[in-house]
Amino acid sequence: MSDVQMEYNNAFDDSKELFTPEMENGNWLSSKHAQLSGTQKKGIFGNVKKDSSTFNNIKNTLSTLNGLLEKKMSGDNYDNQTTLQMAYNAYMALIQLCDNYLLDKKGGVRTARTDTGKSRIKMVNEIKQFAEKDINAVRVQMYLPDNLKGTTLKEAIGKARMREINLTKDESEYKHVGGLASNLLVIPKDSEGTANEFFSDLKIVDRNNEYSNILGYVEKAFKRSKINSESKSKVLKAILDSGKTDKKSIDRIVNADRNKYEYSNDPEAVKFAMEITKITMDAGSIQATYENAFMKNLLDIKSDRVNMNARNVATSRIAELFGRGDLIAKSEMAVVKEYGNGVERVGSVMEGVGGKEAITTLREDLVKCCEENGRFVKVDEFKNKVVGLIKGDFQRDLSDLQVLDFLCGQIDRHFKNYFVQKDSDGNYAGVKGIDNDLSFGNAKEKKDKYIYGPHGRTVVNSNAELIIPHMSLELAIRVNMINESMVKYALMDLIAKPEIEAFCERLNLLKMAIRKEFEKAPEESKLVSKGKWDSNTLKDFITGLSEKKDKNLDDGTANYVGRFVEEFAGLSGAYHKNEELNKWKQKS
Repeated sequence: MSDVQMEYNNAFDDSKELFTPEMENGNWLSSKHAQLSGTQKKGIFGNVKKDSSTFNNIKNTLSTLNGLLEKKMSGDNYDNQTTLQMAYNAYMALIQLCDNYLLDKKGGVRTARTDTGKSRIKMVNEIKQFAEKDINAVRVQMYLPDNLKGTTLKEAIGKARMREINLTKDESEYKHVGGLASNLLVIPKDSEGTANEFFSDLKIVDRNNEYSNILGYVEKAFKRSKINSESKSKVLKAILDSGKTDKKSIDRIVNADRNKYEYSNDPEAVKFAMEITKITMDAGSIQATYENAFMKNLLDIKSDRVNMNARNVATSRIAELFGRGDLIAKSEMAVVKEYGNGVERVGSVMEGVGGKEAITTLREDLVKCCEENGRFVKVDEFKNKVVGLIKGDFQRDLSDLQVLDFLCGQIDRHFKNYFVQKDSDGNYAGVKGIDNDLSFGNAKEKKDKYIYGPHGRTVVNSNAELIIPHMSLELAIRVNMINESMVKYALMDLIAKPEIEAFCERLNLLKMAIRKEFEKAPEESKLVSKGKWDSNTLKDFITGLSEKKDKNLDDGTANYVGRFVEEFAGLSGAYHKNEELNKWKQKS
């Protein structure tokens, strides 16, 4: 591997490398073509030499692609598919040419002794990496040819890679939700009546500095605070002058050592310092993310820098690829252009979801049950009532969500990280997962239990046997259709190679388990087709693995459906006091 390739791989999750405007607005091809055309091959003594045929072919292919990308797409799907296929073939040819150029005559990694030669190697490496990302975008648009009318292919590819959101007023006038460290900008939808979207600024976790984002949060507070600029500047100056931006140092500056700094005599500045205290308190979530991301037996991520937003988007893409995009809140990388100043902020945007958090749903229904049947409701009685609300589609959705989470290495699917939808009769009808940033590592089982991470469950054992009571037949068929190349195309611009390989290992293990189920007699198979989920399948979920003591979990089951029911039972047994019910009513 060349030094340039190593440098690129090390920066794979860094937003400055992944999501620059040049790459995301579709202009990189013409830019790189101009760069290549403007260079001259020189010897070690500075003499100009003739370009190789491979190098000229790269320039010519770039030129061809530029022409294709400027072509206006028509309203005819067949014509659009033809153009997309031509572009796809040209990209594949370009990647092959780049591979050929990056090898020396003996098949090893190409090196260069001159600055010009090194620069060319770097440019060809970049062209290859960018082209591989564009291929993914082309493939996305191949499934959506009817959306391309009136756009150029370049514009279509840009849309497939990143959303652009233009704020229509100053950001301080918008609503923000979440904690200070996980602050989300609410993007209202227009007149469609659909749910709002939520923009999250880029969150990069660094292996060597888990608090690398703290100063960024301080700057956000600086921008959004109503306190006068002079007072805020005093606090910010104290922090910057200290040369340290970790949580412990900032805590000391704004709390214990406050009187050592000039700002301590300014009441407004002290007030702003207290806002920063809230930020550092909220930074516990960053510490947890850091530990979860880099700790062995949890995510165990191999990269030094982790783009958490990209993992949300990657989960969304996988759900779409496996035909269950309805189970994960759709997420996209996005650039927000601030009103009036043209400043761009990169991050991700997530769609709003219907329903309520699972834990909120549980509590509200417990309150309702207690109000209808008296303050004290026996656990079994309440459990039976809840079981009656769980319909077949809800079982299927939770089971499919667990399968997707297993594939994605999700370790954080707790009861606040998925929403429950109800039908008009109050029955549980569907689910949708949110906050998928703790995913795509190389998660391992915890000892001899089917659990990994704080809130992760597997679906197969080490012998490639399906251990969840049931899996949907439709998803099983889809899993068998997906190959490693399709996964790599979907994820390569978002997460690093080791995490993609870990995903593929889990995929192949699941495929083996599914094949074993297909070989069984229909009445013995755990695969259930749509419309066949009923009280019998629900009973299997509730029983789970509770009878297998060697694999028993703390909550009795290794499946999401069983956990959902047991959480109900736990709440009903633990919270019958009026003051607890009143608290839940107020929260609701």
